[in-house]
Amino acid sequence: MSRKIALAILPALAVASVALSTGHAAAAPATDQTYTVKTGDTLSRIADTQLGRTSAWQALYTANRARIGGDPNLIIPGQTLRLSAPAIRTAPSAQPAPVTPGPTQPNASATNWSKLAQCESSGNWTINTGNGYYGGLQFSLQTWHAFGGTGMPHQNSSTEQIRIAEKVLRAQGPGAWPHCSYVAGMR
Repeated sequence: MSRKIALAILPALAVASVALSTGHAAAAPATDQTYTVKTGDTLSRIADTQLGRTSAWQALYTANRARIGGDPNLIIPGQTLRLSAPAIRTAPSAQPAPVTPGPTQPNASATNWSKLAQCESSGNWTINTGNGYYGGLQFSLQTWHAFGGTGMPHQNSSTEQIRIAEKVLRAQGPGAWPHCSYVAGMR
């Protein structure tokens, strides 16, 4: 075996050795970390599950803006996102202040929902752009049906969309709409 090949194999053996001696799989090198978007994912959910902090969604978006485009809410199942960009690794680890459960969270005001819809869909409650998200609050079909919606979101009234959105808000918090919940003053 040539010396160059043997030296190239050593780092891989060291990683395997660490994994075996600790009983845990070694983390992949930072340059190789990616995530493939799944149906129903949001940047905040990906940041929480993959990076351990919801607040890193903005850094995740910044590092992947060329892949995602101008709207952080329009991630598409099958897209591959980088999780290892320097901006993501050095993003502040402080979590945003948790939303205190109370009577106002499930019954968010119509003003907040209107602002959210304005940000998500330019206020068009019947929008279907073909991007996999529907209605004024841009539901995926998976989310819509999981929270009790019937038919297509954009074919339901704004009142029905808000009713389902309140269920989503109770279960997932405002991070279900990562960017627009800030714009709407929901966080």
